[in-house]
Amino acid sequence: MSQLPTAQKERLEAWATRASKLGWLPHNSSQNLIAGTEANPGQLFEQANRPLVAGLFGGTGVGKSTLLNRLAGETIARASAERPTSRNVTVYVHRSVTVDKLPENLPMQRMRTALHSNDDYRQVMFIDMPDFDSVEQSNRQLVDIWLPHLDVVMYVVSPERYRDDLGWQLLHQHASRHAWLFIINQWDRGSGEQFGDFTAQLESQGMSDPMVFRTDCANPAHAPGTALSNAKDDFAQLHDTLSELSNGQIIVQLQERGVLTRLQSLKSISDQWLQQLPDEHQIQALTSLWEVHCQKHHAPVIEALQWPVAQLAQQYADNTVFWKRLLGHKAIATRTDAAAFDALNQTLNERLTLVLEHFLNEQAHQQGIPLPALRMTIEPVHNNGLSTNKQILENALNRSLLHPGGRWRRILYTLSHALCIILPITALGWISFRVVGGFASGSSNPDAYLGTNFAINSVLLLGVSWLLPTLVYKKITPSREEAATAGLQEGITNVVEQIRAEVGDVLKSLADTATQLRADYHHLWEELPDDANANLPESVRRLLSSQVTQRTERKLDVRANTHSSTDSAPLS
Repeated sequence: MSQLPTAQKERLEAWATRASKLGWLPHNSSQNLIAGTEANPGQLFEQANRPLVAGLFGGTGVGKSTLLNRLAGETIARASAERPTSRNVTVYVHRSVTVDKLPENLPMQRMRTALHSNDDYRQVMFIDMPDFDSVEQSNRQLVDIWLPHLDVVMYVVSPERYRDDLGWQLLHQHASRHAWLFIINQWDRGSGEQFGDFTAQLESQGMSDPMVFRTDCANPAHAPGTALSNAKDDFAQLHDTLSELSNGQIIVQLQERGVLTRLQSLKSISDQWLQQLPDEHQIQALTSLWEVHCQKHHAPVIEALQWPVAQLAQQYADNTVFWKRLLGHKAIATRTDAAAFDALNQTLNERLTLVLEHFLNEQAHQQGIPLPALRMTIEPVHNNGLSTNKQILENALNRSLLHPGGRWRRILYTLSHALCIILPITALGWISFRVVGGFASGSSNPDAYLGTNFAINSVLLLGVSWLLPTLVYKKITPSREEAATAGLQEGITNVVEQIRAEVGDVLKSLADTATQLRADYHHLWEELPDDANANLPESVRRLLSSQVTQRTERKLDVRANTHSSTDSAPLS
């Protein structure tokens, strides 16, 4: 179980890396996971039956050294293991215990080890930490290195300095991971009011019914429980509490509890990642807003392109070009209109890109969706669509030039073109029939000759039969510019519609991606161990921060909140 935070941290880092590649999280998100998550007291020892690891913390002059001497008795005093300086870490351990593994980042030149033979503390390893209220930053760095490797924090104060909160602020961020013993040393100079004030201060910081011991270690030779002349001494109770905590089963439970609190610390940070993932309602809103955005900007895009469309359409006024297109020649006829066509396509792409950029920048902020995720998902599809715009424009232009005008106009155009031939031929045929008939009848009937009136009427009839359909034909013949303009406008509309549809489909797919990431995240937290506080004695439970006890008693079970983004508040 002790390796669980490390494994969980690796799984979270893999999940965060995948989410970062999709743009949902910043690339450095996994760096926010708590440093030293994998560290725990059990890693200091090879053997399973390890001692309790207790660290003594306190400001300058509170008497940590004398307290250690009284705890260890004559052995440490005879070994001259007094604390040599307030800048180093001193490890006091029984001779039968081997510390197999030390933190890799520990500066060894700042660590000393002293062995003792006091069997009362065979199962306790004391670590005397440097004065953390020192101005030296290195002292605090040592504290950060060693804190994850402690089972119990022995927080030592003096009657004069118990309200100094610099050390407490440094340690309180780690309150959830350790059991706590509070010691007012040099109690011969203390008072009951100070004891009550210190206890109230601890309770206000989340320690419910904290265990506070009063000791006087001015004389390290004091025997446990020796009565003092002016104050009660709780050294015997401190001794008994340490003995109880050094029970092997409780050590295991404290370590398991530390594992759970480390997992909770990880979850407190990683739960914030889920806030970056949109839910289904956000995606639906974004899709609807995209549709409205496209409708709003469609007309301005067409209007902005009127001038380049008109310029290009004018280049199709050449009869040769136009008739080649009517006859099915689809290729662009000249270099001039090809260059203008490319310029129009480039302008269209620039306009569409501006429309998309405006939408992304505005709606990503309003909807609370990470802009990189939108860009990484939408821009490839958008850019691919832009690469096909030229072909869409050309297809629409060729269709318009091959089939100019509307359907009924093309029918009338075809009919009038046919009448331009049929009516004159019909009139000519009728005139010829009358002329031949009159000539044949003229030999026997002089009145059969047609005369001048017939000639005039025939010319008029022939002229009218040709002129009227020709005028209609000319009138309804589609304008080459109009055909090109209509084709280009149709192509622009098709391009806009294609981009609208493709981006809309991609926006819908975002919901699936976010849902899958959310499900994968919850799956990482489905299998967690039971609460390690359950079997701890009540006297030991008093040593735990009440805020953490309440949270861990709920068990870190995220299966109940699969559909919520976060379920645990950050640690104090």
